[in-house]
This record gives sequence, structure tokens and C-alpha cells, in this order.
Amino acid sequence: AMAARGAVSLLVQGTMPWLEPPESIAHDVATVEQEVRMLRRALFVLDVRPEVDNTRLAIVGHDFGAMYASLYFGADGHQAALVMMAPSARWADWFYRYWQISDPEDEYLAAMASLDPVTWLPLAAPRPVLLQFASSDEYVPASVAEEISVAAGSSAETRIYEGAGHHLNEEAMTDRDIWLAEQLGVSAP
Repeated sequence: AMAARGAVSLLVQGTMPWLEPPESIAHDVATVEQEVRMLRRALFVLDVRPEVDNTRLAIVGHDFGAMYASLYFGADGHQAALVMMAPSARWADWFYRYWQISDPEDEYLAAMASLDPVTWLPLAAPRPVLLQFASSDEYVPASVAEEISVAAGSSAETRIYEGAGHHLNEEAMTDRDIWLAEQLGVSAP
């Protein structure tokens, strides 16, 4: 929908946890760092294209994609805006809960902390961030949504969609499109 109004998109496919499961501190720290480097290279491809206005770049991610995006957005400072849909605050929140990790939980939490979204989101300020959460998300409780909102600071806007599950809903999609159009200076849908 936004392409018709001049937006250019790049869809990135990560590997962990989609194609490769988390397993240990050594593996997971290296893989998260590798995924962020891949995202950096992908965005560089857009950044250097002559038909792309690199002053109007935004990153949008859902779930793990949002978590990866927060690291890059916090570190880079170049993109105009970030949308995070249904992210968790820490990698270990999901990796340790849903996969067999070979390291003790306290060691894993500590090792992954430097890569957690709540560590990198404060560095994104004052750039705008839209945080989208579902009221009935089976994976991201309200307390985690609040923690991410606090970490993102005053330049972030948090929206919670009543009755929505982890994949959010049509209202969230419409809000996201309008918000992105405003941030990037393209005509709204």
C-alpha cells in the first residue's frame, strides 16, 4: 500500500530462531551479532540506492524481527523511525523458555543482557518509536510491554490493541501505516 505512495521496502529473512535454534551462550551471542550485521548490510543496500531518500528510512519488525531491529536502530542512529510489534524485552525471555539451552539460566541471562532490546532502546532517543502490543498476547505479558515502553523513553509511543493476539490485528496494521506515513513524510493511506 505504501509503495504506491513512493515507499520502498526490503524484507529481511533472519536465521535464528526461524531456521536455526538457539542453543548456548557462545552460539547465541555470535548469532544475534551476526543477524544485526546482516540487517546493517541489508539497510545499506537501501541506503545507497539512488531512488531511495536515505533521510526517510524506517525499520519495522515483528517479534524477533523487532528485537533485532531495536539493536540496530539503537546502535546506528541513521534511520528516522522504528516500529516494534509484539517484541520481548530480553532474548533469554524466549530462548531459554522455548528451546533447550545448554548453559545455566543465570549465566545465559547475563551473557545475553548486552544484546537485549531494553539495553539498546534507550540509545534510540529522541528518534520516534512505535511500540505495538496485544492485550491478549500469549507470549508478551503486559509487564514486559511496560518494561520495553520505559526503556524506549519519551520519544516512544505505545499502543495496546484490545482483543488482539500476538500477531496483532487490522487496527494495528492501519495505525502502523498511518504512523509510518507521518514519520516518513509520505501521503497517508
